[in-house]
Amino acid sequence: MEGETGKAPGTIVKIEKDGFLVQAGAGLLKILELQIPGKKRMKADAFLRGYQVEEGTMLASNI
Repeated sequence: MEGETGKAPGTIVKIEKDGFLVQAGAGLLKILELQIPGKKRMKADAFLRGYQVEEGTMLASNI
């Protein structure tokens, strides 16, 4: 997805019903599925129901 928000790469820019948008360099990346280390792959909406995530959160490798 295109878009420049002025946020640092890795920042959650918008949470939607089926996933969330993350700033990635000069554009946005829509996350629909993800996998936490040691866990099974899951849909982003399931992740959002199970973890407290807010717009402006910076993704890290130690979630």
